[in-house]
Amino acid sequence: TDVCVPISRLADCIVQTADDLQTSGILAPMVGHVGDGNFHVQMLVDEALPAEVHAAEALNERLVRRALAMDGTCTGEH
Repeated sequence: TDVCVPISRLADCIVQTADDLQTSGILAPMVGHVGDGNFHVQMLVDEALPAEVHAAEALNERLVRRALAMDGTCTGEH
């Protein structure tokens, strides 16, 4: 849930991720220190609901693949 992309791709990545979040139904605010192209998606998931856990895992997979496709990384700072 921590990705970093080139600054030139940051707006695209954030907009696409926001759209993905909206579609997924997962409550997940985004925060970041975007001056370096890095942002985090904080997924709020009830682990007692397997479908919700699966949706969050799929969302994270799409986020990572999106960042990598934009010449970014799946870990912006750690």
